[in-house]
Amino acid sequence: MKRILTFALALTFALSLFSCSAPVNEADALAYDYDLSEYAVLPVYKGMKLTKAETTPTAEQIEEQKKTDFAGKEVSRAAKDGDTVIIDYTGKKDGVAFEGGTAQMQSLTLGSGSFIDGFEEGLVGVKPGETVDLDLTFPDPYENNPDLAGAKVVFTVKMHYIKTDSTEVSKLTDEIVAALTEYKTVADYEKAINEDLADDMLDAAVQDKLYNGTEFKKLPDDAQKVYRDRYIQSYKDAAAAYGISFSNYLAQNGTNETEFLAQAKSYAKGMVESDLILLTISRAEDITPTKEQRTAALEMLLEDYSAQYGVSSTKELEEMLGEEETDRLVLNYAVIQFVRKNAVIEG
Repeated sequence: MKRILTFALALTFALSLFSCSAPVNEADALAYDYDLSEYAVLPVYKGMKLTKAETTPTAEQIEEQKKTDFAGKEVSRAAKDGDTVIIDYTGKKDGVAFEGGTAQMQSLTLGSGSFIDGFEEGLVGVKPGETVDLDLTFPDPYENNPDLAGAKVVFTVKMHYIKTDSTEVSKLTDEIVAALTEYKTVADYEKAINEDLADDMLDAAVQDKLYNGTEFKKLPDDAQKVYRDRYIQSYKDAAAAYGISFSNYLAQNGTNETEFLAQAKSYAKGMVESDLILLTISRAEDITPTKEQRTAALEMLLEDYSAQYGVSSTKELEEMLGEEETDRLVLNYAVIQFVRKNAVIEG
């Protein structure tokens, strides 16, 4: 279940894929080593008042979460040829996992011929929740990876569920809940999603009131320039990585240079405003993220974005983000936790 962790998280991740270490002048600009009250006046954040309506999930929100978790997922029968299944798999040669042989939550249509002979056939008859070992041999030659040509391997495959076209949630049973979630019973699941949705709503309400309630008198030009330049450079780097011109890359992303520069300016403005809010609170309240908060923040990020960005551990996540952005996200987590802890929920 996705939790809000920062004001511009998705875009931050996208940019981090192309980021590099910041030059000294960038570090100086983003240190904000001056009186921040000249730039931003925050709303009352210690004892922030929230209403129950802002932190209590509605029946519609709960139903939408159930659809996300269960709609279109069949777990009551074994897979057959033609089914599209969601699986995890790990391939090993001589007991050692080989490159490109591991994936999580992979969609595969049985009978499509997408995998080597025996892989898809070996999943026919397997029920969701079951794990099987498939003893297989790579074809020879094998152009995708010549090192595996003719190699005998073992794929360990876990089947999560069979995809269907249904958009409705059938009557939940303990068996279905246990197969598709981390919970064992319907009662445990429903209690958890209520608590998780309420937790998400509290995070969202806190950040919304902080951001929309802050008066920005002005914004530091040097910090905005750093973020704007990074945004532009990330796209130029991406264009170079694809071997196409910058203008063609923009066109492929449905924009042009004029619109793109406006996006870069807006992105920079949002990032600097976010920095000012986080640093104003952290300095006033002497907030330094603890080791436990750092771990919690990274695990939350990993849970939300591991599939999208192809990272499987918090270590990989930190390497992808870099030290500066990791520290920023962890500070955001610690600040929001502080405001949450001191919030007053009325009504």
